[in-house]
Amino acid sequence: MRLARILLFTLLFCGYGLPKPPETHKVADIEVVGNFDLPAKELLRFFPVKPGQEIDPNALRRAAGLLQRQLQANGYLYAHIDSVKLERGGQNNGARIFIYGASGRLVKFGAIKVVADSLSPEEYQSELGIRAGEPFAKNRIDEGIQRILRLAADKGFPFAEASIDSARIINRKGQFSVAVKIAVHEHQPVFIMDILIRGNTYTKDRVILRELDLFPGMRYSERKIAKVVEQLNRLNIFKSVNEPEILKVSPDSVLIRIDVEEGNATLFNGVVGYIPETAKTALGKSGGYFTGLIDLAFRNLFGTGRKFMVHWKKADRYSEDFNFSYSEPWVFNFPIDLGLGLNRVVRDTTYIEWQNFIRGELRFFGHLKAILSVRKKTIIPDSAASHDLRLPLSDVWSGEAGIVYDTRDNLLNPRRGLYFRNSYSWGVKKITGPGYLIREDSLTTRDVLQSVALDVEGYLPLWHNQVAAVAAHIRQIKGKQLSLGDYFWFGGSRTLRGYRENQFSAPLISWVNLEYRFLLNKNSRVFLFNDWGYYQQRSPSELKELLYGYGLGIRLETPLGILGVDYGLGKGDSFSRGKIHFGLVNTF
Repeated sequence: MRLARILLFTLLFCGYGLPKPPETHKVADIEVVGNFDLPAKELLRFFPVKPGQEIDPNALRRAAGLLQRQLQANGYLYAHIDSVKLERGGQNNGARIFIYGASGRLVKFGAIKVVADSLSPEEYQSELGIRAGEPFAKNRIDEGIQRILRLAADKGFPFAEASIDSARIINRKGQFSVAVKIAVHEHQPVFIMDILIRGNTYTKDRVILRELDLFPGMRYSERKIAKVVEQLNRLNIFKSVNEPEILKVSPDSVLIRIDVEEGNATLFNGVVGYIPETAKTALGKSGGYFTGLIDLAFRNLFGTGRKFMVHWKKADRYSEDFNFSYSEPWVFNFPIDLGLGLNRVVRDTTYIEWQNFIRGELRFFGHLKAILSVRKKTIIPDSAASHDLRLPLSDVWSGEAGIVYDTRDNLLNPRRGLYFRNSYSWGVKKITGPGYLIREDSLTTRDVLQSVALDVEGYLPLWHNQVAAVAAHIRQIKGKQLSLGDYFWFGGSRTLRGYRENQFSAPLISWVNLEYRFLLNKNSRVFLFNDWGYYQQRSPSELKELLYGYGLGIRLETPLGILGVDYGLGKGDSFSRGKIHFGLVNTF
């Protein structure tokens, strides 16, 4: 008896317990029946069902309602869809859909009038973005009112109110239009009483406030307040910056409160090794030597925004890279940054390069700034490089001028924005020796050098936390007596991945970086990359080559900084010959 009950329950469950799936039909064609004042093709653009689609008959009522609302939202205010029917037996045994109804006449915008208490109605009128004669749509008015309120807030009236005062339908010889009157009440103008900064335990308030376009006593501006987070993130010293809070203290004044969280503004990274001396060979005994890397950076020295950096890298016995730089922001309380630096590079066994520079940046017009610099470069070759590579001892004094336009929302890990930098450099090269090289190669002791540099980067957000990044770079130098010391070097982690650091040099170089990024948080990401590079030189012999690299990488925020690891394959590389680029990212 018990077994029979179980079997009966099982049969009932299998036969009747599960809901029967809805019957669907494949749509062969759709026909419009009725008095519609627009072509069927345009009407069906608003209909959610398309030929070839599987449709549940029960969904047709919802589709009819959506079609009617879409017609009314696009100017056919009197549109009505009476019914939507489905019949079997259409083309290829599919179903045919018949839409019954009428659209009525198209209703357009007529005269649009704005009345206001304080600001000029003409300003609001242009902000609406609606012109007489366009198809009437209620959502267009709603969007226009929101733009009006943003304009009022930007002019010092953040508590303004706007609404439709009246809307009249006018019929002139069968042509319908809607005359709209919008009333704006701004109330009192509002001023900023004070700006409160919270969360900065190390950075001084004045360092933060001078970056903003806000000050106590000024009239409220929505546009300037909206820029606060972007402006403070550009300092690159805060872990996070919250959206400003607006605290109303009286009908005509507000407090602006900005909460920040300070990041690690000091970076120290050091790895030092010692390679012991080798055994004695026919060429003699080779002594030991140090290798390593040291990075020391202060991005917010004494909480004043001053920046100081020391970098030393020695990859092997014959190569070394050392540079030092210091930057002083807001000189004499103007948006002018002055910096100075020293670079020393040992290029294998060929030559030593010294560079000293002074650099200035003038910020104006928000995202735009001008750059000026003066530098001296000295090339000191060894005797073999002078004889074999025809590399002379030389000094170059040069000046550089250019512009930078930067709208990136995050300097370390941007989601959107554009970066553009273009500069021109003019310099005088003085050749001082060796004497035999000057005589044998008929070198003049003075040469004029000109160079240009162009950098363009673009960032486009795609799906959730996915960004497409594209960057293009060009460098070119011209002169009558160019030598290896004048060339540009590229290859490696910051230019062309999949190759050794500074593997290539030429008077004309360019490279393109393509990345598809998956953002993990504000400063971290994983990505796929494809890099392309090109170099060309004409003397002493014609040489040019197109290169490419590809791979994947990661940028990970750590207490020490942004850890970067890339694995890249170059032209003709097998997997085992891929290059790993590793380092800590520190930008200022």
